[in-house]
Amino acid sequence: MTLAKKIVSTVVVVPVLLLLLAALFWDPNWFKDEATPYLNDVESHSIAFEDIEHSLFNPGKITIKQLRVNGPIVNGDIGTLVVDASIMDAISKNIILDEVRLIAPDLQINMQALDDWLATRPAQAEPEADNAANTLPVKRVLLHKLSIEKANLQDVSAQQQFIVNNLNLQLEDVHIAEQSEIIILKDHSPIRAKLDVAQLQAQGANLGKVATTITATENNIRLDNLSLNTERTRLHLSGTLQNPKGDANLTLNIADSQLALADFAALLPQFPLQNLGMMTLSGEVQTSGKLSQPVNLLNDLISDLRLQLDTGKSQLDVAGKVTSDAGHSRIQLDINESQVNLDEFHAFMPSSPVKPSGTMALSGLIDAQGLLQDPQSFLKTLSGNIELGLDGGKLQGVDINKIVKGFKDSKESDWKDVGSFLITGPVGILAANVFDLGSGANASGGETLIPQFKLKSKMDNGALLLKDTAIATDKYRLAFEGQLNPTDKTFNDFTFALLDKAGCADIKQTLNGSMSNPKSAIAQSLLDSALAPLSGLLKSVKNSASKCTPFYQGDVAHPEN
Repeated sequence: MTLAKKIVSTVVVVPVLLLLLAALFWDPNWFKDEATPYLNDVESHSIAFEDIEHSLFNPGKITIKQLRVNGPIVNGDIGTLVVDASIMDAISKNIILDEVRLIAPDLQINMQALDDWLATRPAQAEPEADNAANTLPVKRVLLHKLSIEKANLQDVSAQQQFIVNNLNLQLEDVHIAEQSEIIILKDHSPIRAKLDVAQLQAQGANLGKVATTITATENNIRLDNLSLNTERTRLHLSGTLQNPKGDANLTLNIADSQLALADFAALLPQFPLQNLGMMTLSGEVQTSGKLSQPVNLLNDLISDLRLQLDTGKSQLDVAGKVTSDAGHSRIQLDINESQVNLDEFHAFMPSSPVKPSGTMALSGLIDAQGLLQDPQSFLKTLSGNIELGLDGGKLQGVDINKIVKGFKDSKESDWKDVGSFLITGPVGILAANVFDLGSGANASGGETLIPQFKLKSKMDNGALLLKDTAIATDKYRLAFEGQLNPTDKTFNDFTFALLDKAGCADIKQTLNGSMSNPKSAIAQSLLDSALAPLSGLLKSVKNSASKCTPFYQGDVAHPEN
């Protein structure tokens, strides 16, 4: 061998062979024992891993397998961590992470323990951009892509707030440091994130598949096409959140979405949503305020929504607008011609002794002003009109025929039964939550067939004015007109009449006074005396029947019997 060949072999070939041997037998786990002590106590948690894979043939890529965490807040498998970086850029003090992947984490999180831990943490001042503590020994740190793949997360606290199966999250172009300084979010270019979840449960409700794209800076978060899909629910939502740390502005746009209300029953246990079918929702919602005080977000709420409910037996169509300014709100509802099956809503009135059945036609306009935090305040300004119609219905829990017959047959009016009839019968259908049901109605029991019921009403500053309103049982027909005021619970020239076939009043009574004391209201309105015999009243009416002006000439027909 010539001298030149020996020099080449010694200086080039032998070192390369030695590097190849080192690469083949290189074991990064030699450093495992040195790293372990630093991972045993991270905020009361210990972290361990099985082994490290690294090759000198691909020096920028490292894989840490079977990462695990154990602690009071988080337990389980962190998964496999893969980091792929550019070594050549590192030579010039630029850390370029082409990709960081966390594969198949499976973690149990105790949200109650997390809340307790956060409550004990001292408040930390937000770092300033020129803080020396932010200075790094490198010029630049850039993460091109961060992926979390096939993650499973579960809240194991008593509340069991969520279960997440097969979550995939991808972040792109995250700038961590520039010019040797950590970048504060306000100096950051937009971060883009893609999220999809194969199965999400929240508070026991199965919310199905979730997917969205988010673009965020410090002062602006944009949500693009958030979709939530179960077997029956299709929700599509987009929106923006500006200035989330201060006086935030939130805008949400709801595209035509179909919601199976049973999917959300566990989220709203106070409402019996299981059998209410499908709801179609669309429109826009805007509000502003501090996110840390969610109740105050109602003060500047503006919304324009359309809601359509289809249970199979009920079809409800409502367009609604809410405009708010400094806490004072105006609500406008336009109820398009709708059909409501009353039986489907019995679950909303479990303690009511009287329950209406049948399918009711409903339409009207409602306009009211008040405070969203105090729904009762809207009653005082309630205006608009409502029309109701019921064919082939029934009242369960009260026998109106029995009460009316007893009223007609008695020689002297039974004030308790009359008051109970008024309040529990037709008027109770209109305002079941306003009136206190009397013991006379509860005692009556039974049921009443309602072949027809028609109501036409106008509302003005909380007062309800009835006109052309009548109800027919299978034996009697009664009509109503005059004013009810749910706000102060009073009758104002409210007249009810028991009708004959011609629509004239066999018996007519006008009420004034308190709804909470129907006996007093009736007594105040008697023509002759508080104890006038019913026989005398009936006689005076019948004597003039041939000359009477019909009290009611509307659509409700007189019963054949």
